[in-house]
Amino acid sequence: MGKIFLLFPFLLSCSFLHGYFALDAGTNDGSEQWGYVEVRPKAHLFWWLYKSPNRVDDPSKPWPILLWLQGGPGASGVGLGNFLEIGPLDGHLKPRNYTWLKKADLLFVDSPVGTGFSYVEDESLVVKTDEDAATDLTTLLKMIFNGNENLQKSPLYIFAESYGGKFAVTLGLSALKAIQAGQLKLQLGGVALGNSWISPEDIVFSWAPLLKDLSRMNNNGLNISNSLALNIKQQIAEGKYENATSTWEELENVIAEYSNNVDFYNFLFDDGNSPISATKQFKGLARIDRYSRYLSTKKSSKADAGGSDVDLDSLMNGPIKKKLQIIPENVTWGGQGDLVFSAMTGDFMKPRIKEVDELLAKGVNVTVYNGQVDLICCTKGVEAWVQKLKSSQEQQAQPRPQDAASQSWYPQSVVSPNSSRPSTPGSSSSSSYSLQRPTEHPQTPSHVSPGEAAGVIALLKDKSVDELRKLLSDKDAYHQFLLSVDQVKIQNNIRDELRKETLQLAEQNLEKEPRIMELRNQCKIIRTTELAAAQEKLNELNRQKEELLKFYSPGSLLQKLQEAMNKTEEESEALHRQLLDKEIDIVSFVQKYKKLRTIYHQRALIHLAAKTSSIG
Repeated sequence: MGKIFLLFPFLLSCSFLHGYFALDAGTNDGSEQWGYVEVRPKAHLFWWLYKSPNRVDDPSKPWPILLWLQGGPGASGVGLGNFLEIGPLDGHLKPRNYTWLKKADLLFVDSPVGTGFSYVEDESLVVKTDEDAATDLTTLLKMIFNGNENLQKSPLYIFAESYGGKFAVTLGLSALKAIQAGQLKLQLGGVALGNSWISPEDIVFSWAPLLKDLSRMNNNGLNISNSLALNIKQQIAEGKYENATSTWEELENVIAEYSNNVDFYNFLFDDGNSPISATKQFKGLARIDRYSRYLSTKKSSKADAGGSDVDLDSLMNGPIKKKLQIIPENVTWGGQGDLVFSAMTGDFMKPRIKEVDELLAKGVNVTVYNGQVDLICCTKGVEAWVQKLKSSQEQQAQPRPQDAASQSWYPQSVVSPNSSRPSTPGSSSSSSYSLQRPTEHPQTPSHVSPGEAAGVIALLKDKSVDELRKLLSDKDAYHQFLLSVDQVKIQNNIRDELRKETLQLAEQNLEKEPRIMELRNQCKIIRTTELAAAQEKLNELNRQKEELLKFYSPGSLLQKLQEAMNKTEEESEALHRQLLDKEIDIVSFVQKYKKLRTIYHQRALIHLAAKTSSIG
């Protein structure tokens, strides 16, 4: 450990660990710490840790630490997540009433390098993949946690927003690997994915149908958007992620054009009434700028910020930079943000469903939450990729516990060998997940068997004459007696069981309805896009075929042969005139004339034969 300097009201220190340089500082009371970690030579990640004033040291219930990862990619968690969303102070440096610091310590990181106050000394060092970003973050966590036993006692929960969800799941796997290798000393409590860009394919497929359902888009816009979404699906399947990113940008433009410029972060707003898009400076911005500007000007912070917009650039490069003191003079907050998004275009559309499955398989708790008016990472799209998780599919495929007790009160004659439920004609034992309908309807008995009649007689023989008369005259008494008969009880319970199974089957069918609607929508898209293109191509091929057939038809070939004969005849006559005009000697004339007449007669014979064959 290097020297420690006390700078009121900050504590500043420098350290080296495994070749990585770290510079950190903090408030004198220890409630805040921040610093840089050189995760790679000339690549610096900035972090800021807040310790909760409500922190309770209880071994039975360790106080959590929440790591916040912003989206973009290239948006600043230290700036946006901290001052505009969950940090202790709002964008006007006033206390935030609903800060998450009341429930956990908060760790903000400007990741990847080039984001916020993080920076690279060489532009080629910005990361190009989610895995590279996760490796850098894992290096940072090693520097922060490995030397601090107090932090090691607290479970770390990785929370993410938007594209940050991809960072979160890749970091979760990278951190687990480092923990298992003994390189990272921390407890991973779980991963939480908020409005996360985990499966771009599923999300872009949901945009147009969602807007169509909201009456914000017509059929023309729906068809064009779905066609582009199909292109994206194909490009992702072929691993052409940069092409998919370009098509995604084209799709966003189509969505904006056919939805009156819908606000991608709140589909209730559009270009005419959105507090974001209504500003002239917002129009035409790149995606990362638009995302940052959205958060910095959103009205949801007015409860804490007095209703006025926040100039986050001025805040971060002014009083915050002055407070932190360790930010290099040549580093501007957000100055390298554009580099981050541009470098990651090859990974932007890559799905991370597999990584979520891996976390679940390793026993990591994964929470998925979503805002209902978001379009860019809408709930409809998130539900679609959640259904693709292996855990979701296995859960759907598992038979549900049977409601019937294992010990049946039914007589053995009406119980299936492998089930506690009564058997019915034509039915078979099955789980509640996939019920089989009876192949035949049960036949109503045409008569009462002697055994059944004996059972009823046994119930009646001990009754008095008055009781028997009451059964004949009192409908309620008769009904009560009827329900007490064992055979009736059995039939009623069979009816209840069948009703229950029918309801379960109906519920399962309803659960499959969204998937059926999705498949139906995809079929419709294929019919309106791919089928139309195939039909157009078929028409073009038919036209080419007709032209070829016309060109090589018998009549056309005879015509061409006749034209060749006429040409040879003209050449013979021209040669004859040359002889008469003494322009050619007799020897040359004979040779050329003989050759021309031979060609002529050959063509004439072929022409005559073809014509005769055609007539015959």
